[in-house]
Amino acid sequence: MFIGSCQTELRVCQCLSGSALPGELSGPRDVFTGSYQAGLKVRKDENVREVSWKNKLWGLTVKFVSGYQPSLYSCQRSLPRMPVPAIDETLSKLLDSLKPLCSEEEFKDYSKQAQDFECSIGPRLQRLLYLKSWWAPNYVSDWWEKYVYLMSRCPLVINSNYYALDHYIWTPTSRQVSGHTSHLQLVSPHRNFHMHTLFTLLISSTLWWKGIVSWNQPTTPQQLKQITYLYSKALQDALALPNKTIPDLYCVSRAANVVHSILSIKRQIDREELQPLLLRNTIPICMAQYERLFSTVRVPGEEIDELLHFDSQESRHIVVWRQGLFYQLGIYDDKNQLLSVTVLEKLFQDIIDDADKHKDSMQTNPSHNYHGICVTVPVFLQVVLSDKVPENLSEKGKMLLHSDGRTLWCDKSVNVFFFPDGQCGLNVEHSMADAPVMGHVWEYAMTMEVIERRYLDSGQVMPPPKSFKPGNVTHPRRIIWDITDSLEKQINKAYAFNQKNNDDLDLVIREHTKFGKGVIKKAKISPDAFIQISLQLAYYRHTGRFCQTYEASATRLYQNGRTETVRSCTEESSAFVRAMVSSKMSKEELLQLLRVAGIRHQKLYRDAMNGLGIDRHLFALFVVSKGLGYESQFLESVMRRPWTLSTSQQPQQQIQANTPDINLEPFRKMPLLT
Repeated sequence: MFIGSCQTELRVCQCLSGSALPGELSGPRDVFTGSYQAGLKVRKDENVREVSWKNKLWGLTVKFVSGYQPSLYSCQRSLPRMPVPAIDETLSKLLDSLKPLCSEEEFKDYSKQAQDFECSIGPRLQRLLYLKSWWAPNYVSDWWEKYVYLMSRCPLVINSNYYALDHYIWTPTSRQVSGHTSHLQLVSPHRNFHMHTLFTLLISSTLWWKGIVSWNQPTTPQQLKQITYLYSKALQDALALPNKTIPDLYCVSRAANVVHSILSIKRQIDREELQPLLLRNTIPICMAQYERLFSTVRVPGEEIDELLHFDSQESRHIVVWRQGLFYQLGIYDDKNQLLSVTVLEKLFQDIIDDADKHKDSMQTNPSHNYHGICVTVPVFLQVVLSDKVPENLSEKGKMLLHSDGRTLWCDKSVNVFFFPDGQCGLNVEHSMADAPVMGHVWEYAMTMEVIERRYLDSGQVMPPPKSFKPGNVTHPRRIIWDITDSLEKQINKAYAFNQKNNDDLDLVIREHTKFGKGVIKKAKISPDAFIQISLQLAYYRHTGRFCQTYEASATRLYQNGRTETVRSCTEESSAFVRAMVSSKMSKEELLQLLRVAGIRHQKLYRDAMNGLGIDRHLFALFVVSKGLGYESQFLESVMRRPWTLSTSQQPQQQIQANTPDINLEPFRKMPLLT
């Protein structure tokens, strides 16, 4: 699974094999006077993390207070407020980050400006931030949402919204309308399979399914090895086949299952039954962003947009897009029950049939039409039933990120996109929640397809138990728009601008299966640091210079925490890159420089997670200065510096091994699926 977004001059996509464990990038925390401090201890003779007795005691206290099965928001009040960093420390760290980027003269100028700022208006702005931190849940998150997201006048497409892929090379079903069905089919975005290879794949996949997924028949290491070998060999044979055209088929079974999973997760969120995430199964993190994840829409304004969120009593339907037509589909029956998967499958099929019938005309059936923009605003989410199959990963990413300029409803919090070959993905609006939050929900939905038998051997969805008594269901209604000539001109103008903007994007997703996190860890280097330093090396080889680099980090250890910036271009990483390019040092010397750069990067990442980063602090100081009418040349120059590289952390595993009640370790260790 991959989540990506494009926000700067150079867009970087990371698609690496391997999955991370919760809290892999952060060490244990000691607690002093209600705040988190870094408490990582590393043995000198090996790369092993120890937990201090204070951490253990605090962890037991958290477990006792939160209960055996804590509710979603049960730890919110126990979270500390994010501290305001000391202004001298922020300025010192800022100057350190600018050293590899500036000439000697430029650096002297920045140093003088920083000193003048610290001796003039800096302390006054700092005192106001201290004051806000005492009464506000978070001293910067509300300003970040308002000024960075809602007041941004850049198009949401490719600039703010992000996308997410599903399983890279595996889909649980490719059940099609035309009746061509298969179960647990491996799908390459480049190829189709011959029948004999597909037969081999089905046999091996069935063995894998029964051996790995069935919790009633545990798999021994020897059986797992045999299953993995057969599975791998069949996959290699399939990938060696020549390209073939993928037939134009539509997958409604997977759409029904995935949408039903998301609806079930939303119900858990509403009931606060979704368990809160704990780093290392001990440290709680903020779960506030889950509240607005669904049933939220961004309403455009002239100077600032507005986020509207609807509760479950108001948001009782979804919008389905097909062939340029929009349909309203209720998600509850007359007994106030969520629609079953089989009912959703049938209703999606009805929508496809109706849309394909009327795609070239505007014929309407008055009994099934619904007029008015007010219908679409409080919807739960939008579902896109596409009729186009992406040829490769890069095209799939583009279709999810900006599509054809007509399909996605980018003001809606979540768009779920389904392709004819069974693949799917997301497009998510960014202002209401950050990517790890939606990534958690998406990972949960994808995991349920693996650990639960949700499809029959025919590829159709598994029917509900006989004890389930469905109620009456409302038929989907096509939405008809009242478009004037003036509005049509504006739509065409916006579409042309959107297409021009999207055409300016170069998005390439590369397959990387040579190695994963395990190989990097054996070298005693943080995988995240390894990737970030690799990006610095690649950029330097390409341009001959270093650039200001943005890596997103979470500050959810604190109330209403969102993100912080890790400035991954450091003096240590620059020293390694120069040595690597010069080819004058031995491998041992290069490895030592790489490890030093990795340790430095880990320090920056932990500081960011602990609220000791610099960029949100500088941003908050800038907002206060503007609010008071102060002009600061120093803050202006710092805020104007461009982020040439915008990157993200490595993929992280957020679903626990015992959630749901099944051990997923064998599945995680499958070499072709991790």
